Amino acid sequence: MTKLPNVSLSSWRDERLAEMFWATLLVSQMTRDDYLQLFREISERCADLEGKDWGGLGHTKLAEQSDDDFDKIVEPIAKREQFQLLSALSLFPDLPDAHHWARHVPNWEDPPERGYEDIALAVGLTSWHQSEAATDIRWLRVLSMILGGKVHFVGHTAKIGEEIVGFPDVGDMKAVRPAIRAAEQSLGSVEGPEAEEGTKEWTSNFWKQCKTETACIRAEPKRPTRVQLDGLFDNVVDVYRDMERHFHHQESFEAIDEKLDAVFGLTFYGLNLVLNLIAGNSYRRVEGRLIIRSLCECYIVLSYLLKVDSEKTWKQYRNYGQGQAKLAYLKSIDIESGQKPKFYSEEDLEDLANEDKWEEFLDIDLGSWSKKNLRSMSEDAGVKDVYDRYYGWASGYVHGHWSAVRDTVFDLCLNPLHRLHRIPAIPRANMNDCSEDSVKLLNLILEKLNQTFPTFKGRVKFPRQA
Repeated sequence: MTKLPNVSLSSWRDERLAEMFWATLLVSQMTRDDYLQLFREISERCADLEGKDWGGLGHTKLAEQSDDDFDKIVEPIAKREQFQLLSALSLFPDLPDAHHWARHVPNWEDPPERGYEDIALAVGLTSWHQSEAATDIRWLRVLSMILGGKVHFVGHTAKIGEEIVGFPDVGDMKAVRPAIRAAEQSLGSVEGPEAEEGTKEWTSNFWKQCKTETACIRAEPKRPTRVQLDGLFDNVVDVYRDMERHFHHQESFEAIDEKLDAVFGLTFYGLNLVLNLIAGNSYRRVEGRLIIRSLCECYIVLSYLLKVDSEKTWKQYRNYGQGQAKLAYLKSIDIESGQKPKFYSEEDLEDLANEDKWEEFLDIDLGSWSKKNLRSMSEDAGVKDVYDRYYGWASGYVHGHWSAVRDTVFDLCLNPLHRLHRIPAIPRANMNDCSEDSVKLLNLILEKLNQTFPTFKGRVKFPRQA
């Protein structure tokens, strides 16, 4: 769809609903059969306005009609004595056609106390552009243009025109309803640029007043299904201790064994992450997503290292990390003492950078240690399925992508008059649980350890849920 040329997007809710506000009030307070018949009769009156510019029956265009022409259009409402259903119109001083409605709506100078409740109900029913109520109002716009001679369906489209005129009793509604919406959406150009500009002003004023005059409504926080994690922490601790013993049973006589340290180091790191996830009750908070992402990356890096399994690659991985410690240390030297971060110390960075050899002989690589991105590494290692399942969405939380920010810190306001805008959320502790996914990733890492340094049978068992 994004490739289609000359496409102009428009929104029923944000751009055209306010223009048909009078109709939304009727839809929300009448039976469907009654208001459809009323809309048909109003549309038929448009046939008597040949040659006049009343297109679409929106407030902006209705404001331009003479008293006689306006009265002719709304005569079916008068016949039913239902102008009282439109009393909420009087709440809007910027209503373009207020001078017309004021002549008909009773007690115009005394707005109803429950006016905004009526408005919220009407907008709530019609905001979704494919809802039955919204489609019915959009049908009114199209029908009035057809019966008023402003729109013609000819040739192969004649059948569509007949079905729209006969709505809702003619044709297959699965096809007719979309046709109505498509036709209505095109009416902006029929009404002309001046009407569109006026529409924008009234629409803006309508939503602005609704926002300022009514309060936000916050949904009750979703109560997540309780996850039983009894014994999981102790299980992870037991695996950690077993793995520590397994490490000491490995026969390595090198002072620096890059492969041994990397395989066990990445696995211990994964165990640490899961321990912190459980102990800190982070599995329903944003921190859990950061841990899932880290676990996924650890698994992919380990899988890639084992797939290549060359001395050069193991050294690259290790040297890159030490180079990053050196880089951070050199930068920290130049930071004024009062501005230095507190989550690391220069001494620790210096020790890490100089652990294997004097840092003067240590290169700093500003690129990727493997010269590949993580996706490529996952493909080379044959674990792209894990990358696809876990990495992409979790990475958004690490990088502060909008979708992750939106998911973490905002709720939707449930007031229809605020158009479902976002409001700050209570700090979330009800996100989807990620403890089971963290255990799955951890066990994948443990399996890589076992394949490299057999035989290690320790695995974390996720508690069976009731």
